Amino acid sequence: MQGTSRAIVGAADLNVRHTRSMKHPGKGDDTPSKIRVHVPITVREVAPLFRVKPFRIVSELAKSTGYAEMSTVLDEARVRRLASAYRLEVEIVSRPSSGRTN
Repeated sequence: MQGTSRAIVGAADLNVRHTRSMKHPGKGDDTPSKIRVHVPITVREVAPLFRVKPFRIVSELAKSTGYAEMSTVLDEARVRRLASAYRLEVEIVSRPSSGRTN
């Protein structure tokens, strides 16, 4: 795929801080207590699950890694740390492998 770059970002790169600009679910909204997340997942896909604008997640990732975009692929550890930053509880579900054997 030409023109498509996806960076897999590790959990050690994330240094999430609570800021006034972050939305913290659980304060009178209808966010479910536990969110099911299939990993790997992109920033674009996880943002609506967390009820946060994607640019907020990109901004947090860029602070810790120096680079992030909407198509950045998040691993399980990164999703858990982001969820913790937004005070959400997540249930991680691994996507099935392609089933290919070499």
